[in-house]
Amino acid sequence: MTDWNLLTVPRGAVSFYLGTELVVLIAIGLVPNGPLTGEVWQTVALLLVTAVVQTELSLPVERKRVRFATVPTINMTSVWIFAGALLLPPVVEALVAVAVSSHLYVRAWRRKPLYQ
Repeated sequence: MTDWNLLTVPRGAVSFYLGTELVVLIAIGLVPNGPLTGEVWQTVALLLVTAVVQTELSLPVERKRVRFATVPTINMTSVWIFAGALLLPPVVEALVAVAVSSHLYVRAWRRKPLYQ
């Protein structure tokens, strides 16, 4: 498997994904967030800790799944992101989603191109 570089990305994929992220960030910025209380930060901490523990416990299986898969695989990140969407203000949930996905990428998906 080759390391990711900009030359392996299909034409237009980078601008498409960056454009999508920009639209999401703008949309999140337009939604009222409410106060960021201590309870919100406790929920963030609980979600992040449980997501990291779950990822670390399933890491050997996840690495094998990524290594041998030829199609996108199912993982548990959606569970933590959905829970955050139900419990947190949108901007904070976006941070949780980025943190959970980044942790899984660094620990299991490093050798897989980002656009996959």
